[in-house]
Amino acid sequence: MIREAKVDDAAACANIKIVTWRYAYTGMIEQSVLDALLERQTEERWSQMIISFSESDRSACYVVEEAGKIVGYCFAGLLDASNWELDLAAIYILPEYHGRGFGKQLIQAILRHFSEVRSMIVWVLKDNKAEEFYTKLGGVKVESKLERIGDQEYLLHGYEYDQVVLNKLRD
Repeated sequence: MIREAKVDDAAACANIKIVTWRYAYTGMIEQSVLDALLERQTEERWSQMIISFSESDRSACYVVEEAGKIVGYCFAGLLDASNWELDLAAIYILPEYHGRGFGKQLIQAILRHFSEVRSMIVWVLKDNKAEEFYTKLGGVKVESKLERIGDQEYLLHGYEYDQVVLNKLRD
């Protein structure tokens, strides 16, 4: 079941971030930096984030619940002064639930929430296992940029979704 995140989901979302980042980024991001970033993923921090999402008409957070367990989440926000209207800022599914269509369902929920959006971007760390997922859904790599994480810069690829692709995903 896909639904908007509630404060009660905070602990599960914090855990998902820790598990999925270790799965996706171990060996890609320096381990000490990864550990430091993940230490900040607390229930309290996530509670504040979910409250912020729910109080804003410019951002949204959705979770996927399977057999009473939160197994993934995504959040997105509207952009100002950008080539794109929506930034899909995060989407993470516990590894053992990959391949079940939950990622696509979460994106569809975000797109229904922001039904007037005509373009979207998602930034992905180069060589991330998820790059194939974003292209499979119709994303086209349009830009790259460097982002500092800890003391190092990492290359991110931007995958764009135009209005035609977004409309297909909404259906």
